[in-house]
Amino acid sequence: MDWRKTKTIFIIVFLILDVFLLFQFVEKRNSNQLGLLAEKTLEEQLEDNDISIEISLPKGPMNETYISGTSRQFDAEDLLPLKGQQAQILNKSQIYSKFTTPIPIKEDSRKWLEDFVKQNVIEGSSYVFWGLEEEKHELLFFQVFNGKTIFYNENAVLHIQLNDKDEMVEYYQTYLEEIEEMNVDGDKTESFTALKAIENMYERNELKPGSVVTDVDLGYYTLVKDSQVFVPTWHFIIDNKESYFVNALEGHIIRDAAQWRDES
Repeated sequence: MDWRKTKTIFIIVFLILDVFLLFQFVEKRNSNQLGLLAEKTLEEQLEDNDISIEISLPKGPMNETYISGTSRQFDAEDLLPLKGQQAQILNKSQIYSKFTTPIPIKEDSRKWLEDFVKQNVIEGSSYVFWGLEEEKHELLFFQVFNGKTIFYNENAVLHIQLNDKDEMVEYYQTYLEEIEEMNVDGDKTESFTALKAIENMYERNELKPGSVVTDVDLGYYTLVKDSQVFVPTWHFIIDNKESYFVNALEGHIIRDAAQWRDES
């Protein structure tokens, strides 16, 4: 028997065995680490990525359903209460009005702007201030239903144009009426929680490391473009500037807002 040859064979066999055992060990360790990651809560995963939530989120699911409405058809009598304005009806469903004299903004506050609209625009109490569209130099107001905002719908919006002195000079208005909840399988549908909606954004890499969720509210978004059917929608503000919308019934992220601004 060739002892040297036998010794070499044993060494090779043990080396192969060692490599196999090492491979098994590494695989098991990685598997255990993945298991630990899978067991991490959403809050822990957000913390690991330096993503924080500054506000208190609504607790639990909310029973919500779709709503629908129709565009109001304005007539000459609707314009009679409008004082200090030169108003006309465009395409039956839109009002264009020019203030006789430019209106200075006396207070840079949401309340003052909403009070002004309430007193000077048809159904003015049905609109809330959304923000300043800097490129178009106009104030944007969205219609509300049952205290919830109807986001970015061209049939439920008020645009107030500013001049170079930041005075209000004219506006375009549309208005939805006969808004009602739609029965879906005879009952309201249990919606995604706000936290679940945030999880959807995180899993789709919409929340970048260092992001801060600074505000949240529940409103409505157009279900299909150019339709008058609206789906309950979570609206999140990230870092006090970026708006994100998440379908509150199905969970998918809505990406039409920027395009709507470009086209409006």
